[in-house]
Amino acid sequence: MKSQMSALELSVALALLAGFSGQGRGQETGARKRMDVPADFPRFIVPGFDQQMQALRELYWLHYQPAGPLIPLWDEWMPMSTLWPARGTGAELEIMRGRWASALASRGINSEGYVHTHQHDGLAHAEGWPFPLWTQAGGVGWHFRGTGIGGYDAKLTTPEGWRVIRGNAGEVNEKGWVLELTEPRAIVQSPAFELPARNGPWLRLNWWAEGLERA
Repeated sequence: MKSQMSALELSVALALLAGFSGQGRGQETGARKRMDVPADFPRFIVPGFDQQMQALRELYWLHYQPAGPLIPLWDEWMPMSTLWPARGTGAELEIMRGRWASALASRGINSEGYVHTHQHDGLAHAEGWPFPLWTQAGGVGWHFRGTGIGGYDAKLTTPEGWRVIRGNAGEVNEKGWVLELTEPRAIVQSPAFELPARNGPWLRLNWWAEGLERA
């Protein structure tokens, strides 16, 4: 059964590659310009399937060229996909290895051993996994400006319902809601809200401030 499954998986892979290489049924077998793949890049050899294996090699090279360390989310898969091709000699051979050594050594890890995802400044915790967003998980929040991360922004809101005590509420500009704290013990209070504790395990506040050196 195992050998039959292996043969089935191989036949499916070859069928897919046949389509990629222009050899699939119903397609013309016109000449296709070969991709310029370095001579020392890995080759895949299956007797009788030279064209398909060449197509597979070119497909791998197409994805390998821009590949390398990304955010930690992909660390389980990207090293095994980018480190095994031993390309070049001397210093060139160490380029990909060096990139991974630098990336893995610089991953942020907190005191509890949690590896930061280094995702982006979206709606979730800046050091954690971005899903689910608070907008998807029954949380509460106010965004006076966008995050600049496409596909992750929440609907913008206004300061309506907020209280500013011993301070002045200004306009909402490209950085957010402008506030001036004019007296000690100033208070900026959000509208009242209620939610289950498990829906709000942390509070995040993004701000740009000046003049608080002695606060």
